[in-house]
Amino acid sequence: MRDIKIGRLFYDNRFVLIFSIICAIGLWFFMVLVVYPEETRTFYNVPVDVAFTDSQVEQGFRVSQDNPPVIEEIVVQGGRFDIAKLKAEDIQVSVRPSDVSSIDSEGDQTKRVMITYPTGISEVRKSSETVTFRVEIHITREFTVEIDDSNITAAEGYKKESPVSDYPQISVTGSRQQVDRIKRVVAVTPEQPGAISSTTKVTSTIQLLDGDGNLITGVEPQYTEMDVTIGVQKIKKVPLAVEFKNVPAAYADAPLTYTISPVTEIELYGRPDDIDSLDKLVVGTIDFNEIGTASQFDFDIATALDKLSGIKNNNSTIVSVTVTIDGSALTARTFNISQFVVLNASFGQTITPDEQQLQNVTVVGPKSILDTAGESDVVAVIDMQSKTAAPGKGTTSVSWIRVAGKDSCWILGNASTYPVSITVQ
Repeated sequence: MRDIKIGRLFYDNRFVLIFSIICAIGLWFFMVLVVYPEETRTFYNVPVDVAFTDSQVEQGFRVSQDNPPVIEEIVVQGGRFDIAKLKAEDIQVSVRPSDVSSIDSEGDQTKRVMITYPTGISEVRKSSETVTFRVEIHITREFTVEIDDSNITAAEGYKKESPVSDYPQISVTGSRQQVDRIKRVVAVTPEQPGAISSTTKVTSTIQLLDGDGNLITGVEPQYTEMDVTIGVQKIKKVPLAVEFKNVPAAYADAPLTYTISPVTEIELYGRPDDIDSLDKLVVGTIDFNEIGTASQFDFDIATALDKLSGIKNNNSTIVSVTVTIDGSALTARTFNISQFVVLNASFGQTITPDEQQLQNVTVVGPKSILDTAGESDVVAVIDMQSKTAAPGKGTTSVSWIRVAGKDSCWILGNASTYPVSITVQ
């Protein structure tokens, strides 16, 4: 093999290229490691940590985040490799603990800072030895949540119920100044694609509002959203009616004629299952013994609805009605009663009404029938069932009074108010 002469290699272009690259790299390492071993680097707006004591934290001391404390500029130096991998968060800037512990009120504070650098990094300069920040005292307060369901409408023939939320109250945490501004906490329901006809649950947004309705930010509500349930009730118009008690036999299947005013039907609302089964609203009960030849009875709608679970009046202007009995075919006569009948006397007892007369008993009935009645037709009945009577003279009350053979007549007043003397044997 022939000898390779070094000098001749420099006439080879490929060798010269490779040799040049190696020299350049070597020169670069020499400059970095020997001639210029360190570099500087500038960091801007480096955050400053303010570490409150446990006692201060319990009192609610916080640093305002509206303008968080920073050192605007820090210039550091170090080895090229150390500087290259250095991050802003590697520089620990904090307020001196002794300065933090001396804070005892809200407001702007200017305190000295101390900086800890990673190994191999040193400070060249910083824009300030101090930092200014605002201290707030944060409080937590409970608020009742209102629900704004104006974005939801009920379908025709339905009525929205009062909305119900998962959280009737929530807590809000923030600076005292901000929390004091809160006057209302509102859960705003989202718009729906159409009117609702069944119970609907929607996720609603919590809004914190001041006295003018402006949105307040910078505070922390316990929840930012909540589920709101909105039920619907069905509207139905039903006729009004009355019931009767102590009804004479002749009226059992054909009641007296009456009118109801100012309306004969009313619009109600309730849960669909309840309202669908309702075919009328009974406004009250009329005792036949209170009906004369011209009788009117007043009834409250609210009292009638109290007997129906969950049914409400959809017309606030109709709160009461008057029932007028048609007495055009009726008449009234006064009788003195001396005819008595005893029923259901105890076994072995004989009960005899003493000779006596019940004065001025008013009987009401159809004129065509009552005009033919005599005093001997009117009988006072004494029912001894559930009554006890000791032997001898005594007094008991009349159970009812009837007109013999005339089942369409009744007395005006309560029969039990008439006392009767009896002899028990």
